[in-house]
Amino acid sequence: MRKSSSSVFRSVRVGQAIYSVASLFNHSCQPNIHAYFLSRTLFLRATEHVAVGCPLELSYGPQVGQWDCKDRQKFLKDEYSFRCECSGCSELNVSDLVLNAFRCVNPDCFGTVLDSCVIKYENEKFERFQGVPQDCISEPHLQVFYFSQSKPVSFFLTKESFSVKWI
Repeated sequence: MRKSSSSVFRSVRVGQAIYSVASLFNHSCQPNIHAYFLSRTLFLRATEHVAVGCPLELSYGPQVGQWDCKDRQKFLKDEYSFRCECSGCSELNVSDLVLNAFRCVNPDCFGTVLDSCVIKYENEKFERFQGVPQDCISEPHLQVFYFSQSKPVSFFLTKESFSVKWI
């Protein structure tokens, strides 16, 4: 509960499943719609331009940039009994790497230091893209497999102007 000078606010958890339309949206940790209530009326708004034919996806919990992938997946498994495989959990997200990284101790370096287990986990996300024909790959995050297999995550980040060191 939060008090301000003029009023008291109380957060109340509301089940969206009783709103039949809202219960039909799939989950994504990078949603393109947002649900909110004004009194007892549920509003759904697009958070970005959504092309015709693209699915509308709602976040059931924390999003990319708020929690790292492992914590988001654990929350969704515990609360909703499914393993999230949305684009936010199956593709490389710089925010997930930053949440799990340490700042380099060298004062002239603005890069991050990633623990080897974080790099291993991120590399595992890409395993499902192995074997995809080269001509089907247009997105940079899918092309990471075709780079050096020894350090694909650090190579990708360095290529995108980020600095990564291994520990």
